[in-house]
Amino acid sequence: MKKGILGFVVLVTLLLTTQSGIALAKNNPLLINGEPINYEQFSLSSKGMLRMVVEDTNGKGNIVIPFRIYLKRDNKIVHLGSSNANNKLTEIEISQVLKFANLGDELVIEPVDKKFYTAKRVFLLRNNLVKFMSKFLFNKNSEEGC
Repeated sequence: MKKGILGFVVLVTLLLTTQSGIALAKNNPLLINGEPINYEQFSLSSKGMLRMVVEDTNGKGNIVIPFRIYLKRDNKIVHLGSSNANNKLTEIEISQVLKFANLGDELVIEPVDKKFYTAKRVFLLRNNLVKFMSKFLFNKNSEEGC
């Protein structure tokens, strides 16, 4: 019974967090599969096609801009897989970079053109504890406990 109540609380928290993440994402230059990244749920296990966009100055929507993506570990660039500070990309499968990441690494996504510098993002990579907890709480094979 207590697991059910705790599960409900976690579910409501997830819904509220997701909604606030969507609201915050309107000024977000990063898209995964065409949707703004939810910074609160971004983790080592994130997947999807990443693009960087900026608003078109003519008011005609967004334009895709070239970017670099790489991992930093102990303030040094990690040159593994798709983590490369020299490659210019317009999109990439984010998991191709994250599969070489460790907890505590920084994921740097920066525009190639310096005039779009404000679109640069740096993520401190972590596990998504909420996903882990929800799998544990809603696992149908576990026994009901106190």
